[in-house]
Amino acid sequence: MSNNPYNNQFDQFAQSLERDLNLANGDGDGHAQEMAGDAQASAPSADAAQQPTEQPRPEQHWPLKAVTNAAGSRVKVVTQNENGPCSLLALVNILIMRGQLQITPPTRTTVDYNYVSSIVAEYLLNKPVPPDSPHSLSDALSVLPHTRFGLDLNPHFHSPYALSPSSTRHKGAIALFALCDVPLVHGWVYDRQSPNSDVILQDGQNYDHATQIIAEGDHLAGVLPNSSTDPADESDLSAQQQDIVRKARILADFIDKSRTQMTLTGLFALSECLNSGEYVALFRNSHLSVLYKRDRKLYTLVTDGALAEEADVIWESLEDVDGSGSAFLNNDFTPSGAIGGDYAGASAAYANETMTDEQRLTMRAQNEGWDDAVLAYELSRVQNTARGDAE
Repeated sequence: MSNNPYNNQFDQFAQSLERDLNLANGDGDGHAQEMAGDAQASAPSADAAQQPTEQPRPEQHWPLKAVTNAAGSRVKVVTQNENGPCSLLALVNILIMRGQLQITPPTRTTVDYNYVSSIVAEYLLNKPVPPDSPHSLSDALSVLPHTRFGLDLNPHFHSPYALSPSSTRHKGAIALFALCDVPLVHGWVYDRQSPNSDVILQDGQNYDHATQIIAEGDHLAGVLPNSSTDPADESDLSAQQQDIVRKARILADFIDKSRTQMTLTGLFALSECLNSGEYVALFRNSHLSVLYKRDRKLYTLVTDGALAEEADVIWESLEDVDGSGSAFLNNDFTPSGAIGGDYAGASAAYANETMTDEQRLTMRAQNEGWDDAVLAYELSRVQNTARGDAE
């Protein structure tokens, strides 16, 4: 990078990144820690030497996995554990699969956050920003430290390409992906021709706004029921308040029935909108994954660290909204061979057939980045259904 005219800017970013990472390794708010550190430096206390030193958390290392990209080249992608920074790794893996980044040296077997964020930053600094771009390089670089913990994005229900940051801290998220020419998409789309589209698309609009309406309706109605109640129960509410409760019920029902954050409308929209051979970042259940279209079919790149050693497990088909029809595929997009671990000697299809519902849910939770509360709810629902069938 010695001849790079952006050297000074990269050095400044590197210093800022190092500071943010150090702050992130401690407890509490980073900015508060920084201010507290400045105050202590200017006025050290007499018993400062007695205070225990906070030890930084050890840096995580993520295994690399060799795959074949669309051009037929062998590349190494980054896999992650369940707590990995899926947003950054989805971005870097797409750039790797497109041949725009590579992991060096070829003998490297793992990478850490500093390495991955640095190669992305260097890529951005060497890539000219179009003069008419609404996105700034500084916004894109400023959000990089936050990708260590994932990005908080807000899907809009009218289009698979409509997402916005959920917090001001992540306002550069859209710029980061846009300046890397990586589309951000989601599948939580509502059909304009379906009933209640006016409530979901005009009133609700997006997930964040919908949850606000649901919370307001819940506050007005007490405990929001699952179905309509006698209007007399709401006689103490004004007409406007009753309308809020009505819309809240419709939105809550939609979100509950599409809890996988993928609808058939959204799945079909993704299949129609993407170009064959295109890599995009799919946002689903607060998780970003690499989505690829090939011959009118959709596939997600398998980056689960538990499968890093499974050379025959590269892709997972995206066939439906709940994962029941998905299958593992190899580099040639044919069904995978034997899967190791708990399912040694079984094909992906056979393993799927022999797994219990709880095992399928757990695997889906890992692949789709569910939080513990969602997984616990789904497991309890399956167990209750099983008990009901047994009776």
